Amino acid sequence: MKSASAAMKSASTTIKSASTTIKSASTTIKSASTTIKSVSGTLNSPSAIMRYASGNI
Repeated sequence: MKSASAAMKSASTTIKSASTTIKSASTTIKSASTTIKSVSGTLNSPSAIMRYASGNI
């Protein structure tokens, strides 16, 4: 019985570490998408400036 409970504990520890890895991966994906959004926002702003400038010429 002791070995069975030890196996259960190690299994639950493995599951916990896996879920932690999944959480950190999703955090990395979120930060990457935030970076992509900020980059696309930076790309949009020069085109808006160009449109404004061409409208005022």
